[in-house]
Amino acid sequence: MFSAFKRKHPKIFWLITILTVLLPTITLSLFFFVKDEYSRIFISDIVSPLFDLIAMSALIFAAKQSNRISKRLAFGWSMLAVALFSFALGDIFWAFIELYLKETPFPSIADGPYLLFYPLFMAGILILPSKLLSSTEWIKRTLDLSIVLIAATLGLWIFLIGPIVGTELTALSLEIVLTAAYPVGDLILFFAVLIIIYDRSKTINPGPILLLASGLIVMIVTDIIFSYQSSLGTYLSGGVLDLGWIVTNILITFSGIYQGITSETHKGNNSLSNKNPATINKGISQVLAYMPYIWVAGVYYLLPRYHHSEDAINSDVLFIGVGCILGLVIIRQIIVLNENNHLLSNLMTALEKGNLHVSELNKANLNLQQEIIKRNKVEEQLSHDALHDGLTGLANRVLFMDRLEHAVEITKRESKFHYSILFMDIDNFKSINDGLGHSSGDQALIEIARRLTSCTRSIDTVARFGGDEFIILLEHTLGKNTAIEVADRLSAEIHQSFIYNGKEILVTCSIGIVLDISEYSNSEEILRDVDIALYRAKEKGKSQYEIFDPEMRKLAISRLELEGDLRYSVSKGELFLVYQPIFSLEENHIEGVEALIRWRHPLRGLVMPSEFISFAEESGFIIQIGDWVLHEACSQLRKWHTEYPDLEYLTVNVNISGKQIKQKDFVDKVKNILQVTGLNPKRLILEITESTFIESQSTIDELLSDLRKIGVAFAIDDFGTGYSSLGYLKNFSVDTIKIDKSFIDGIVEDKKGFEIVKTIIQMTQEMGIKTVAEGIENSEQLQNLRSLMCNFGQGYFLSKPVEVEQFEIILKNTGNEN
Repeated sequence: MFSAFKRKHPKIFWLITILTVLLPTITLSLFFFVKDEYSRIFISDIVSPLFDLIAMSALIFAAKQSNRISKRLAFGWSMLAVALFSFALGDIFWAFIELYLKETPFPSIADGPYLLFYPLFMAGILILPSKLLSSTEWIKRTLDLSIVLIAATLGLWIFLIGPIVGTELTALSLEIVLTAAYPVGDLILFFAVLIIIYDRSKTINPGPILLLASGLIVMIVTDIIFSYQSSLGTYLSGGVLDLGWIVTNILITFSGIYQGITSETHKGNNSLSNKNPATINKGISQVLAYMPYIWVAGVYYLLPRYHHSEDAINSDVLFIGVGCILGLVIIRQIIVLNENNHLLSNLMTALEKGNLHVSELNKANLNLQQEIIKRNKVEEQLSHDALHDGLTGLANRVLFMDRLEHAVEITKRESKFHYSILFMDIDNFKSINDGLGHSSGDQALIEIARRLTSCTRSIDTVARFGGDEFIILLEHTLGKNTAIEVADRLSAEIHQSFIYNGKEILVTCSIGIVLDISEYSNSEEILRDVDIALYRAKEKGKSQYEIFDPEMRKLAISRLELEGDLRYSVSKGELFLVYQPIFSLEENHIEGVEALIRWRHPLRGLVMPSEFISFAEESGFIIQIGDWVLHEACSQLRKWHTEYPDLEYLTVNVNISGKQIKQKDFVDKVKNILQVTGLNPKRLILEITESTFIESQSTIDELLSDLRKIGVAFAIDDFGTGYSSLGYLKNFSVDTIKIDKSFIDGIVEDKKGFEIVKTIIQMTQEMGIKTVAEGIENSEQLQNLRSLMCNFGQGYFLSKPVEVEQFEIILKNTGNEN
């Protein structure tokens, strides 16, 4: 809390530190080391008002900061500051009379502000927020306060006020009245302390309030000693007693600072403190529970004290006070007794309800036991079904996992036992369900299960793991040949077609293999690795099997980590764009730019798209990445248009994923990005791969028609790598094709390659479609493309993809020859 305030207000923090630590230290040192009486009086008279004003300033600071929490809280602290100002006036008058007029300041005009301090301070305490109490709690609190206050009054009467006033009230002098007035003021302060302790609000920080109470207690003790010495005529100004008022001001100063800093740092959270308020309040409550009885015991001391006293005091006051206290204690005990009886009654009622609930629970428990017996019979009937697949009759996942765990435990104890795992997935099984219906798919699964059983031994476990996945636990497979032979036999058997409802069904499968499970400690590790092997088999192509090796796991973990990191790459700002210029080969200047994504990974460094785009496509995260790329590219081009007005013709090419296009709101997203960035739609070219155009031709034209109407252009990217058929172009509503780098690589040395590129350029230009040559890497390729009248080109020879700052340098020199 204090460190936060120090960071925010360093100057105020160090000023407060000096005033509250250094100045008191110097003052106390002077008091103890200065021996000259007049010097001590001078120090006391000068320093006391100064400490009053410092404490008053701290209370003003507390009031100002407390206004963030509560206006009432701020008003209370303000009233305390006014009270302390009154006390400061008294100290100033005292110093003036004693130092300047060379007179004794008691009694004097200084007593007026001194005595005004007590009711003003009490008013401030009463204004501070207090806790809400029930009627019973309020009565108990009033009784406690009354007991303590009457006891304290009697004590002051016996020890101080009575001896000062005496029995002849008509003979009172001003000096006697003022001497007795200060203990009365101390009673007011003591009452304020009681209110602070008993009536403190749980919504405000207890720390400053307790410091304030500590200061009041020091002041009360100091005032009582002052009154006693004044009555005897032994009080000396500048003595050690004056330190009491200084200590009081120091504690009040700390209280105000503490309150102000708490209000500043917690911005209205009224219940916060450096320490746990609940702990502080609990400790105070435990003390308060015994407080009235402690004072009652103290009152009994007054009776023998009065009996042996030689002072002329009024005994009626003492006995009436003691009687009142005893009466209040009796009333309080009656209230407590009633409360205890009420609590006991509630407890008995709760116990009766509890017994009733126990009886009901016993009945319910009996019914439950009978229900359990019935269910056990049903479970026994269903136990077999619970461990086997309902469609194929094979073991299900639960039974397989149990046997696999058993096999793992055996291999730990007996090294001669060897087990292997085959994990099989049917290739393109979805096409059977979609094309022939789910009944055909179910029949295919039944047939596959039969063939798997026929190809394995009775000691092996064949299970349907879910959907179109099957898993086999092979026992006694010493060496890898056994598992491979079973895999070959399974593949051959599965590949044989069968007839269902007059239709031929042909399936293939991919298989992952873990040859020996003896190196594993649990079944989850085995399933993880065999699944990795299956994944690699499917990556290699259909109808393959793959044997697991540890390198596969490293690759899988690396890929998984990279996939996880990619999900947060956008929010962490790790993705960025580079820009590769697209040059007009006819006019030799930059016509446009292609935005290309890069990933600056915090640990792996620069990650190229080829390493993460594929699994971004698989996970669907490509949609979020694509939206970000489109917005970033449009925003950047709009910025360049503003900074380089002569280059407003520049366009930006953005690659679009097939999954993005299939989103229903894709067109709205593009329109919104154009609107937000302010980019002219005619300067945006969306690049879509040739395969995406072919696969979704029937829907793409209709989907993107709204974008074409506002001027957005479309380009076929990597043309020639998919279907390599110019005949498809007549069906495409595209503005540009980008000839794939693989064709440009052979344009110089391969005559056929040259002719292919020539044909593409001529035919597309006859259709009104622009051509862009990708991957230009040398001057010979550039010259050949220019001779073929290719419109545009890009590649490392012309310019590598560069970041924004480097591209802006290129823009400034865009008119230069390349």
